[in-house]
Amino acid sequence: MQIFQKTRRQEIQTLQLANFFCDAYNHLNSRYFNVNNRTIQLLLKILKNCWYWQLNEVENYRQLICDYSFWEFRNYYFKELKKFVRSESNAQDLIDTILYMSIELNERSIELTKDYSRQENLDLDLKSFKFSKILIDLIPILEGYDADPEESFFTEEEF
Repeated sequence: MQIFQKTRRQEIQTLQLANFFCDAYNHLNSRYFNVNNRTIQLLLKILKNCWYWQLNEVENYRQLICDYSFWEFRNYYFKELKKFVRSESNAQDLIDTILYMSIELNERSIELTKDYSRQENLDLDLKSFKFSKILIDLIPILEGYDADPEESFFTEEEF
């Protein structure tokens, strides 16, 4: 799998452009959402298409950037999941350690996608590709559990 279709600098520039189109679209869309002007509607459509096009161009690079923060803590995640599987911790312990850290790292990774100067110096590991996706996909499951059976979507045994 080829992650970088361009040089790192070109990937960063494309991501910058995608974020520019996103910001421009969101700003104009919030101001002119209900306007019946065909020119404005066309401009919004063009900006949105340019945003998605540029984002698609750097999809793998952006994913790798998001993975970076999570990958730094891979040993921690592995240790905590191993403790849970071995019944050395319960569901609430796992949630307390994994959920809140994953939410924080997700926010950090989103910030990192906009920190272009820092991206140039990251040591990206191809083995981390989509690692964050696994953990981010766990967030709704972890949020669905509560120690109080009446508040929880499932029991600790089902968890």
